Amino acid sequence: MYLQEIVISPDVFECIVESSRNPEIDFNLTNYRLNLKNKKLILDGSPSSKSIIIEAIENLKSTASKFEKDKINVILREFENSGRQDFRELTTVKEYTSSKNVNVALALGFICKSKIVNSENRTARELKTQFEELASLEILTINEMSEPPHFKCKVHCLQTKTIRFLKSEMFFFEEYLEPYLSDAKHVTFTDIYLRRRRAFENLLRMLTVCHSIEKVRIVTATDEYISKNPTYKRFDNDLTESDILKDIVRARPQLSIENIELISSASDDHPRIIETDTYEITIDPGFDFVLRDYRVRKKLAEFVIRKNITE
Repeated sequence: MYLQEIVISPDVFECIVESSRNPEIDFNLTNYRLNLKNKKLILDGSPSSKSIIIEAIENLKSTASKFEKDKINVILREFENSGRQDFRELTTVKEYTSSKNVNVALALGFICKSKIVNSENRTARELKTQFEELASLEILTINEMSEPPHFKCKVHCLQTKTIRFLKSEMFFFEEYLEPYLSDAKHVTFTDIYLRRRRAFENLLRMLTVCHSIEKVRIVTATDEYISKNPTYKRFDNDLTESDILKDIVRARPQLSIENIELISSASDDHPRIIETDTYEITIDPGFDFVLRDYRVRKKLAEFVIRKNITE
């Protein structure tokens, strides 16, 4: 099962302790724990060296009641006992806030694959508008991490999220797109250049992480589109419509030709979008952004991920 990496700041556990003392602090701890079952906890340091985050949590437990300690331990032990935690060495920690613990959590967020930091620190959220690098992080509160189980018990993208990759950086579909595609039953790929071999090969790579797929729609330059747009440039190795259908079925055997729909692009502004039951992912500069060796071929590749408003 795919495990999305996440950083939990010690102030989250402070909030959990405080909720036992203050009835006005209201969140669903059961749902929060359910959502964490699909997560891997990222900590600073190593199993054999001191972790600033673990030390802060231990200090908190030293002044907590037995009931409060149990609430903290049940979360930490679920990660530890199931092997769903990993340690990362930090070389530098920038001072964004007055809290050393929050600064460490933010530093971990930058090297965490999902770039999600679970924190109750309001200052850290407000600083996202002041520091450009912080804009790449999703800083989520407990309430935001406690979405009810009927929403798949996962918090992958509660707000618009942008992921950027520079030329020659490695892009692995399993790491960056699987959280948004794995549960999708219906997926629409839109790009007029999907008949280009490199673009279509990347589309097939994306389909390999669509584990629940039932129907695929391809919006591209069909034969009909090309006949109406003489300026469209064709290449000798462009795929035929028949090639597209057969290769998709070969890549995802559970799909039949009847479940794949080729649609002629109706737009002149060249949208490059993946739409699922839940998410919309725009890709700039397009589906041919990465080479066969998983290296980004363009100067900059950018993904903008947002909740599908039609959900």
